[in-house]
Amino acid sequence: MEISSYSSSKGAISVGINFSTMYRHKIFKYEPLKIFCENKIREAAERHSKKLKFTLDEVGMDIDHAHILVTFGPDTKLWEILKAIKGYSSREIFKAFPWLRDRDYTNIIGKGKDFYLFTKGHFWSPGYYFESYGRRTFDDHKEYVAKQGQKREDKQQTTLLNFAG
Repeated sequence: MEISSYSSSKGAISVGINFSTMYRHKIFKYEPLKIFCENKIREAAERHSKKLKFTLDEVGMDIDHAHILVTFGPDTKLWEILKAIKGYSSREIFKAFPWLRDRDYTNIIGKGKDFYLFTKGHFWSPGYYFESYGRRTFDDHKEYVAKQGQKREDKQQTTLLNFAG
């Protein structure tokens, strides 16, 4: 995580986000789709990161969901980042794998060849889980805030100058 300067502040917000395929289909058992999807998430970030002012730090795929780690500043909205990444990646996935809008004729997810996959036109579920991360843990911050005004043993006061770069 890199500390950035903004108009009147310095800092970074790093957030881990998990988002699932619609209906939690275990579609990433199909390795070519898993690799393609990860690449399209990275590509979406490349296309939108400058405009939305964020950095994609990492991507990971599980059998039915994606994990991403993004860093952004105080004027960026998390939902806009997700909208761009999920929207772009799903459009590209459906272009490359049009059979996903039909039945699972190859029985990739193991529910039979007549099982419908993404017939409603959505690849990603609308929901997501997010959690913020920092250079320090939550407990470190909690203790630091609780001890404000008390004499400190380490004699190191964190100031904006500590982050000058």
